[in-house]
Amino acid sequence: MIYSARLELVTAFALDDVPHLSVYPTIRTEQDAVILRVAQTIDNHPKTQEALAKLKDKTVGHFYHSLRVQVMFRCLIQKEPTVQRHFPSQTLNVAGALHDYGKTETPDPVLEKSRRHTPAERAIMQNHNEDGYNAPEIITLDQEFFPGLRELMIRHHDYPTRDPGHPLLERAGIMLRMVDQYDGLCSRRDYKPPWEERAVRTELTRQFPEDRGVLEYLCMHFPGPLF
Repeated sequence: MIYSARLELVTAFALDDVPHLSVYPTIRTEQDAVILRVAQTIDNHPKTQEALAKLKDKTVGHFYHSLRVQVMFRCLIQKEPTVQRHFPSQTLNVAGALHDYGKTETPDPVLEKSRRHTPAERAIMQNHNEDGYNAPEIITLDQEFFPGLRELMIRHHDYPTRDPGHPLLERAGIMLRMVDQYDGLCSRRDYKPPWEERAVRTELTRQFPEDRGVLEYLCMHFPGPLF
């Protein structure tokens, strides 16, 4: 079980070679408030705790990545109130934390490989998006507690191919995908060191050319270890 969601959320940003919380008091106060709200939602839902505990047991690195994504996504989506109002607040408080839940089904040799994946291994890794969407635990959370969770989770990647949903759902999906990419680039992984700021900016501008404001927000509020 996750005994202290708040402690785990803070710990996720205190690790070496990952994005960290802001040193500026005004920004940090906002981040701490988001962390508290997210922690309260997790603490109030034992099934969410169970899902996160399963993810942590499977892969500690991806668990803490997911918690960072949750906080960054929740802070970011507050900056677009129209998008935020489209979803129940409780759903927004867990979608990032659970976005990689499908990796609980990814074979360990592929998930924890210390070198880049072969094309075949990459295809196996990409199954995690649908695996999470179709997991019985996630279906239960979606139906009983967090409406819209699955449709938001699966949009953290642009695969598998699917029909477009509501424009505000698609917008939230882009934001979740961008945060996921940002944390992945800024953090050390088994197969790569953290990227420097210029490289992160170049890559995310290439992927998300219309979202430079989002990129500025992330770099300012959650700077990478090499910024």
